[in-house]
Amino acid sequence: MLGFWLLFLVPSTIKKLFTVFVKKKDQKQIFIQIVLWSISCAIILAHHVYLHKTTLHYAKSISNTVEAFYIKNGKYPKTLEYAGVKTGTDNKFQIHYYFINESQPALFYPATWIVFDTYSYDFKNKKWVYRSN
Repeated sequence: MLGFWLLFLVPSTIKKLFTVFVKKKDQKQIFIQIVLWSISCAIILAHHVYLHKTTLHYAKSISNTVEAFYIKNGKYPKTLEYAGVKTGTDNKFQIHYYFINESQPALFYPATWIVFDTYSYDFKNKKWVYRSN
């Protein structure tokens, strides 16, 4: 989403800077607009970084719990709740767990940056992998 807005903001900002420095018009007003847009973009970027880091941290704790369950019991849990993870009804991180077949589980969550992309847990290599769509 930020990339979409930057498509419009960058050319607009260049035009405004041209107006300020070359034409010497509306300097104060344009400066205030540029500062406000820059602050808005910085807030959006900071929010996305926070969401990404928080979700990844939570997902790593879940994958560690699932792996610990596997080591202890020799099989993967049927559900996250069965492994001791309390997702509840407000699964705000949208972490999903299911079985592809009888023995191969899948654990993933939507990427916080791009719609339709996900992070999936690779049970063989024991790491989170970004999957673009």
